Amino acid sequence: MKKLSLLLILLLTTNFIYSQAKKEKEQVFWFKDAVVYEIFLRSFYDSDGDGIGDLKGLIEKLDYLNDGNPQTNSDLGINAILLMPIFDSPSYHGYDVTDFYRVRRKYGTMEDFNRLIEEAHKRGIKVILDLVMNHTSNKHPFFIYSAAGPYSEKRWWYIWRRYFPKGWIQPWNPNSSSKDVWHPLYGHYYYGIFGRNMPDLNYRTREVREEMFKVVRHWLRKGVDGFRCDAIRYLYENGPGKGQMDVPDTHRFLNQFYKEVKRTKSDAVIIGEVWADIDTVATYFKDFKQIDSAFNFELAKAIVSGVRDNNYKYINAIVEVTKETLPKDAIDSIFLTNHDIDRIASQLNGNIPKLKLACSLLFTLPGVPFMYYGEEIAMIGKKPDEYIRTPMLWNSSENYGFTTGKPWIKSKRLNLKYNVQDMQKDPN
Repeated sequence: MKKLSLLLILLLTTNFIYSQAKKEKEQVFWFKDAVVYEIFLRSFYDSDGDGIGDLKGLIEKLDYLNDGNPQTNSDLGINAILLMPIFDSPSYHGYDVTDFYRVRRKYGTMEDFNRLIEEAHKRGIKVILDLVMNHTSNKHPFFIYSAAGPYSEKRWWYIWRRYFPKGWIQPWNPNSSSKDVWHPLYGHYYYGIFGRNMPDLNYRTREVREEMFKVVRHWLRKGVDGFRCDAIRYLYENGPGKGQMDVPDTHRFLNQFYKEVKRTKSDAVIIGEVWADIDTVATYFKDFKQIDSAFNFELAKAIVSGVRDNNYKYINAIVEVTKETLPKDAIDSIFLTNHDIDRIASQLNGNIPKLKLACSLLFTLPGVPFMYYGEEIAMIGKKPDEYIRTPMLWNSSENYGFTTGKPWIKSKRLNLKYNVQDMQKDPN
């Protein structure tokens, strides 16, 4: 009888453990239920009056995004933020990194970043970092060492040629040429698909791959919840033309990258920037795991132009193509505009009913919606890029409530009646 009781206890315990494990396995990946708010930190909120947004300023404004209390309705209710690059960089935008391990000094300290993670998580907000994987700044110490000469220890951390290569282009610019991607320095040429100041890393070099794995481990261990991986189509190059993007080596590396991220933090999200048609995007999900999600640029274009031109058929067509083309386990990241595209309020010529319609589509179509900061208050802005990344309009004062100093940039055109303070008072 005693043996039977022990056996019964063992069976019940085993069944409970199995049930719990199964339940945990079946839990929905947090990102599938996310609403993500993209922030250009430089333009969000300035806490110290120097005209540049910073981490302390973002912490002050977290309650606007989500105060952590589901009973209130004064916050946006988002549950994840995507921060455009916050690493050391010589440029205003930060896409040419000089130190992947350091927070940009103008943005604050690592202590400020740690507090941001703590305060965001306290409110149920996940934090996703924009990771510039394809290249560094030409002022990065790695590139300076690499450029020192053919026998430099880090020479092959970047891509060099002794003679000027012909036939290469920037794939998104059919009018470009080799001179736009191969740049002279000390009698040799280095590859920089995005320009002279952004030399491409050479992922065929094992130390480069290991360094990027080290970077992601560093930030994941600080509490980061995932990465937007910038320009991943161009990580490897097999030759001019089609060999400059979407090559098999890129897919194989991303599989290694995926494993490394998940090994460090199993529920971290990996979102790929694959600015291409749906068929190309689908290749980043097929055969083996590479990313969790990718941005749907075709759908963004369809929603904006469809709403502008009253053409619902275009939107329907892209929704159906997406559904038929992407694998079942792919998560579609959907958006209207971002830091590289004219703001939607400008594209819709300030038509508020159409803007509301576009936003309604964003939040009801399948996929994880991304909002670009200021979209909720109909901020306007057209290229050049600086003018779609201007300071957030917190109120209608001279400096928009963004800073007590002089803003790092002022918009050429503003509609100050659409600001957070006034619109929070408007029931419509």
